Order: sequence, then structure tokens, then C-alpha cells
Amino acid sequence: MLIKMNANIAKIIKKFSLLISIMVISYVAVFLLVDRPQVPKVQAATDQVIGDQNNDGIINLVDARILAPPATTSCPVCVDINQDKIINQKDIDLLKYYVGLGNSAYKARLDINNDGKLSQEDIDIIKNYLGQTVTGPAFGLDNPSELTFGFRAGAVIVKYKKGIATAAKSAASSKYNLVHKNSFKLINADQYTVPVGNVENLQKEIAKEPGVEKVYKDHAVEWLSDPLWDNQWGLRKIKIPETWYTETIGRASDPVKVGLLDTGVDVNHPDLQQNISPFRFYPNLNGTDVTDVTDEVGHGTTMAGIIGATVDNGIGIAGTNHFVEILPAKLGGGEPAWSETNVALAFEWLMYRVQVINMSFGMGYLDENIYLPNEYLRQAREDYAITLVGAAGNDGRTDCQWPARNSNVICVGATDQNDALCTSSSGQTDADILAPGKDIISTSIPGPYGENYTTIGGCWSSPAAAYVSGVAALCRAVQPLPKSNEVIRADLSCKNMVNQGYGRVDAWATLWYKNCHRFDFDNPPDNKIGVNDLQGMFFSYYSLYNSKYDVWPVGGDGRVSDPDVLVMLARTPLDCPPR
Repeated sequence: MLIKMNANIAKIIKKFSLLISIMVISYVAVFLLVDRPQVPKVQAATDQVIGDQNNDGIINLVDARILAPPATTSCPVCVDINQDKIINQKDIDLLKYYVGLGNSAYKARLDINNDGKLSQEDIDIIKNYLGQTVTGPAFGLDNPSELTFGFRAGAVIVKYKKGIATAAKSAASSKYNLVHKNSFKLINADQYTVPVGNVENLQKEIAKEPGVEKVYKDHAVEWLSDPLWDNQWGLRKIKIPETWYTETIGRASDPVKVGLLDTGVDVNHPDLQQNISPFRFYPNLNGTDVTDVTDEVGHGTTMAGIIGATVDNGIGIAGTNHFVEILPAKLGGGEPAWSETNVALAFEWLMYRVQVINMSFGMGYLDENIYLPNEYLRQAREDYAITLVGAAGNDGRTDCQWPARNSNVICVGATDQNDALCTSSSGQTDADILAPGKDIISTSIPGPYGENYTTIGGCWSSPAAAYVSGVAALCRAVQPLPKSNEVIRADLSCKNMVNQGYGRVDAWATLWYKNCHRFDFDNPPDNKIGVNDLQGMFFSYYSLYNSKYDVWPVGGDGRVSDPDVLVMLARTPLDCPPR
């Protein structure tokens, strides 16, 4: 009986021990699930060929995260937000910075879970990947890191070998059902739209054609971190981003100086402080000139923002120049407090201090010889090589108001988002150049609720002139001039600007030729871009890095690569303008 009882007890203990073991295992499992990072196990999604999953025209990390949500699927490239191919603290720190800025600085490549906002949830997902690396192939790409900034869906750029016949090009494009979109004649390349499918596979197949030198994806450019950038249609319309990438962002050292004849400026505006000069002028008529240029009206502050609001600082808007020095000359606080006398005094102060003067004001359409400051305009152009810019007026007239109507001044008319000349703009036939003027967003003096940005409703020539002054400043940054009568004429002093065919200014085309000297690497320079310059770049491309050949983007990216070579080839051969 005792033996039987002991056997029963042993069975009970065995069952209890098994129960305890199950409880312990369950507890450990729960502990691991709750308190340990979850490394996603599903891998198959990254084996899929990626396409434009959200139909926005760009293939990038947003599309990758749709195919392979990184919270549940192993996708290191989906969380490599700084494109360095390793997931580490740098990725977390970068995301924390943008989370701290709030959604005004939202970037889609940082939105790990694709929920339309940057938050701690995105940071937590990245933590699960610490120490992992990005390897290829993935998503049908040998280098999946191309997804970080992305490339256009359904587009390739084909560079042909020298001497390839048009018929051979047509045969290649027909073979792959390519539809021609743009030509780049100087580098013998064409952009095509392509059938929906694997862009990389098509890229490789086209590259095998005997007349093809290389095939490129059409990589996307990420816009800047100024939260209101998306509202700044004017800068994109006149090709300011392209100008920043290949030509100039302005000179950080000894920046071009722009005189702003206007109602003053809010020198404490957080988006303007970097580029407002300590040299300021208010010509009081009682002879006691002062430096207080407080803007009671707001017009000058708005023009200053278009010319030189701080770029990529995480707040507000971007101006046309990263680096520029704006010298405000306050003409008065409003009508009729300022007159041509104020203008003349301001010119005397500005004349030897600046390279560009913006005049977004007018004094009517009468014979210009009746205006006192008319002689200053001639002196500014001929004796001081200053680029003068004036607003055409807002009266819908065919001619320009003064001072824009003076032959020494660039008269600027206003256009809308469709490049149509606004009916309210003067200079309908006489304007020298046109620029965006409708519904322009810019800096402002503080409003009743503390707001310090404004959208200028309607269509006006004042902001149009400010855009052109900004382009002129970029132009003068690459085309410095000695003060001599021989070299201050229109072509060399940035008075004649290039338009896109309908009259609206094209910043990139305006600077392209004038920036020739930047690519003349000979020592001493020979004012030409030719074989010697290319040889130096190719040596740096294939062998030893030299920063002077790192020309794209402006300021360099730490390597000499295909974009640098393409920018160089587009200018070879070329005789530079005389200096």
C-alpha cells in the first residue's frame, strides 16, 4: 500500500514539475516578447522587384516599406536613413533631431513606418536593427541604397558613344519601347520614359547595345528642410535647386552684397539674421542719418526673404541664395514719407558698397529724365558695375515704371505658376525679363498672432524683381568684375539674363556659361575647358581624390564620381568669357 501511495505521489510530483517547467518556459517567452527587441524574421519581401508602389512617380524607401514593413519584415535598407549602409547610432540621432523639429521638417525617408509623421515609434523600429548592414541584391537592385533618396519610376538616361548615328539610337529605343523625352546634346545623351517594370534590369539590357556608353537611372533630388519649401513654387520654377547643385549657392566668404531700397527690414527675423548686413542706412531728411531700419510696413522684409532667407535651417522658407549680404537702405515708413530724394541719398550710400541693387518700388511712367536719381542709375552701371533690378509696376501697362524703365535697369514683369504674364503686371511688352509674382510666400514682420511669414495674395512685380535680384547675386558670385568700363556691359555684368523661351528667367541657364572658370583647372588658367581639364578629372575619378574636381554638388560630396564627370563633359570644349 505504501509503495502504491509513493508511486502516486511520484506521478503527482512529475506532473507538477512538468507544469512548473511549462510555466517557466511561458514566462521566459513572454519576457522575451515584451522586453527584448524583435528582429523581424520574414525575408521574402525584399526578394520582390520593387516598383512605384504608391504611384508618386518616384521609387524610394516609401515603396520599399510598403513591400517590406520594417517592423515585421527584415529590411535593413528600409531603416538606413543616412545611406551609409550600416544601422547605428547615427541613424537614431538623425531621426531624433527631426522628431524634435516636429512635422514641419517631415521627410518621407525618415518615416520608418510610413504613417505620415516622425515619432518615437520610428526610432524604436531602428533600434531593432542596430549593427545590421545593407547588402544587395534586394528589391531587384544590386545596390538597394539607391532607394534612400530614390529615382524616377519609368525613366532612364542613355549616354551614347561618340559618333553614334541617329538611326542606331532609334533602333535601340524602339527595341526597348523607349519614348524620347529630353536631349542633352552637349553630352550626347537622351532621357527616355520606359515601360513599367524593373528599371535596373532594363538599364543593364540597354547598356549592352553596341552604341551605348552608359545608362543612368534618373535619380531624385531631395528638397531642403525649410518647412515652407513646398509652397515656394517660384524658386523651383526658375531652377534655383539646379543652380545650387551645379553652379553656386553664393559665396560664403566675401558674399555678394545686395542693396535693398525698400521700407526697411526686420533684422531680428530668425530666417533673415544670417544674411542681413550690419551696415544699414536710413536717410533722414534732417541730415541725421541713422542705422535703425525697422520695417513698419513689411514690404522690405518680404523682399529680403526672397533674396536671402536662410536655406536649409529647418524653419520657414529658403531664399535664392545660401550666402548673400543684404544691405537695407530704408527709404521711409510708407507713402508719402519717402521720395526721390531718399532714393538719391540711398544711392550715394550704397554706390561703393554693393554689387546688386533691388528696387521693388516705382515712381510712375513719365519721362525718366524728370527724376533726380536718374543720373545715379547711370553711374551705378557705368562707374561701379552694379547690377540694377527694378519692378515693372502693377498697372497692366505695356511699358515699365521708373526706375525700371531706365535703360541701365533690368525691368522685371510678373508671371504666374503657368508662366503666363499676369494681366496686372506692367512691362507687358517692354520688360527685360519675367519672374514669378503670383501668390509668393516669404518672410514678414510679426503679425497679430506672432506669425512672421506671409503669402502675397495676387500677382505683383515687386517679388518678381526680388527673384531676379537673387539670381543676379548668384550670377555675380561666379562672375566677379573689375571696375572698368570695358567689362561692365550687359553680358558680363549679369544684366542680360537667359529665359526659358517664354520670357521667364532661368537661373541655371543664366549662370551656366558665366561659371565657366570654375571648371578651368589648368595652372595657370587658360580660360578654356578642354582635354587637360578632363584628364585631371579622370585621374581623380580613377585614382587619387582631389577636391577641386569634386564639382557636384556645389561644395562637393567627398568623391569624384559620374555626376562630376557629366557636369564637366557638358562644358567640354568651351572658351570661357574674358576676365
